[in-house]
Amino acid sequence: MNSLQYSFEDEYKAVIEEITNRYNYSEELKRILTGITKAVVEGKSYEDRMDFYKVLRETPIYIMSADERVDKDELSEKIIGNVNPHIKSKEVEKSEYEKEDSAGSFISAPIFDENLNITGEKKFLFVKAFDTSKPLDEKHQKHFELFKTGINISHLIHELGHAYASVKNHYSMENNVLTVRTGVCQMKTKFTPLGNGEYESENISVNGLYLEEGLNTNFEERTLAKYLGISLEEVKKLYGPVLTPSFYQQGLSAITEKLAKTGVKGDIETWRRYGSESALSRINSAFSQTEIYKNRDLLNKRDKSISSNANGTLVAEKNAAFNNDELSEGTKSVLAELERSFFADTSNMQPMDVLDNMLMQNYSTINKCFRLPVDTLSKLLRVAASEGVSYIAEAQQLIEEQKGIEEVSKSV
Repeated sequence: MNSLQYSFEDEYKAVIEEITNRYNYSEELKRILTGITKAVVEGKSYEDRMDFYKVLRETPIYIMSADERVDKDELSEKIIGNVNPHIKSKEVEKSEYEKEDSAGSFISAPIFDENLNITGEKKFLFVKAFDTSKPLDEKHQKHFELFKTGINISHLIHELGHAYASVKNHYSMENNVLTVRTGVCQMKTKFTPLGNGEYESENISVNGLYLEEGLNTNFEERTLAKYLGISLEEVKKLYGPVLTPSFYQQGLSAITEKLAKTGVKGDIETWRRYGSESALSRINSAFSQTEIYKNRDLLNKRDKSISSNANGTLVAEKNAAFNNDELSEGTKSVLAELERSFFADTSNMQPMDVLDNMLMQNYSTINKCFRLPVDTLSKLLRVAASEGVSYIAEAQQLIEEQKGIEEVSKSV
């Protein structure tokens, strides 16, 4: 081991010692964070390492009981309090990030003054852990044998991934609209003055949620492989028998893994880490020439007469799933719930918004898998997965062709 390796090891271990003392972490959590931190920062640039250390220093970690139902709003009130008493929240439907009883979450809140200037931030993350002092079922026993803990390691890495992707340019405010950037996901909140220095807040949009979850699941899987010292393929086999997979694991991970291997990989990383608009513009430009993007309106018509086009199989599969008159009323009800994602108006969407919608199709279908007949479920999953993979593959081919043209032009 040379001096550079010793220096690197001293660096991250000093950070773990610091945060363990600051937050009074257990020796068990200290050991786990040491392994995760090494897996994340090894081979990274100085700036990237400092960013991850910043996450660890500023984001206390809470371990909750696996049996405990967790409402994020109640937990946030308990841990960080009401940091903005002059802002009243308008009651609206919660997003995926805000739904109760999560297995883990990264939670942050900006602190506003009376003029809506951001003066600070409160944040934390939590994950669940099962009680290892009690008799364990087969799955928990395998988890304990592998990790020597009841703490949900994969979820801990996942939430640290969201925090890591949010460390730069997390908040921005324009015209009384707050944008909270979690990686490639943007959540916008509008503030309406009520007088006397008080405001009403209303969540008005969420974009890029499924892309962020897919990319962050890729981060989770890669980090877990380094943590365990095994291959990515071996890690993926652990989801199910040992690790509890999220709905993102089963579809979004595979599709976004292909996205991260395209010719715009560097732009995707820059977009996710910094919220770079120029990087996003380059990605959208690279994807905008795909035929599936141009012809996708045909995929979004519930029309029995449409049976073929450039993407004929997808059209036929989708129509067969949604236009089957023999389905029960219960199944038709579930399909009606899925219409928002499968038949969204994509005409004014940018390419990455379209891809996000494709990922939403996959997520929404898997989320309702127990309420759909197997044949219908299979058709919808084939459509959702095939569409996303085809979109990325076609874009990659165009990127490579364009690169070839540019190289020829330079040589002439």
